[in-house]
Amino acid sequence: MPIQIKERYIKMITENPNDKNLEVSLKNFEDALTHPDKKDLEDVKKWAKEMLK
Repeated sequence: MPIQIKERYIKMITENPNDKNLEVSLKNFEDALTHPDKKDLEDVKKWAKEMLK
């Protein structure tokens, strides 16, 4: 996702500090930056091999 999304979440959290949904959205954004990771790539390889059987 574009960094502008993160910036928007941060602005919205500043304006609504008690909004837990925004905190979750920001955390999900941060977590998404680490994907695809090694496990994701291994999982897709396994999936592809199964599909080719």
